[in-house]
Amino acid sequence: MKAGIQKENMELKPTNPTNAVCMSPTEWAKTHSDFKTRIDGQRFVLRMTSAGTALVPVQITKKESKK
Repeated sequence: MKAGIQKENMELKPTNPTNAVCMSPTEWAKTHSDFKTRIDGQRFVLRMTSAGTALVPVQITKKESKK
């Protein structure tokens, strides 16, 4: 590793849950597998942010959300 970089600082930290995207189960199912994943049981989708693309946490809702 490069000097000054410690392995402990490279841990994946979950993003703030208030930034979560709300999706219905059907929207999650329709999302292509290239743009969704599960990390430690938490669902994430790839979305465009102000800093580029990022994995954003997903909250599954019972109701169908409107686009």
